[in-house]
Amino acid sequence: ERVVAAGVVGLVPFVPLMRGADEGVIRRGVEVLRERGVGEEVEAALALFASFVMEPEQVRQIVRWDMAVLKESPWYRQILEEGLKQGLQQGLQQGVLEGRREDILHLLRVRFDPTGPALESIAEGLAEIEDATLLQELLVEAAQAESLEAFQKGLQRLLEAASG
Repeated sequence: ERVVAAGVVGLVPFVPLMRGADEGVIRRGVEVLRERGVGEEVEAALALFASFVMEPEQVRQIVRWDMAVLKESPWYRQILEEGLKQGLQQGLQQGVLEGRREDILHLLRVRFDPTGPALESIAEGLAEIEDATLLQELLVEAAQAESLEAFQKGLQRLLEAASG
């Protein structure tokens, strides 16, 4: 309340994070920013900090939550860039894992012509594995196993070792 009453524009965006800040104080902070004409970027910063302590819809009612302004901010671009990198990396990793699982199943189909239930059981076991190196080892195991049952035993051993 003191920051808003004093009109310390540089601190007003941080008001939502301060002790004693409620919706009324935040609304008055927005009014101070608008009166001083400091720009939508500062109001967007206040909205960002308010979103940590209030519901987004409540924040939107108090401030001009202008996504166009936020999208121009360096923070937004950095967050977006990092999110895209992380999503791409996860997608690539999932693609590699899924590809290796499919390779194992294909090799087992070609070598042993398994029935539906046997293959389903193996597919379920493979789906539990999130380690590309382990799946690569299983691909070698599928190529070298003397029988489907031998592969299943090896898969079970690896699953037990990985979980225990």
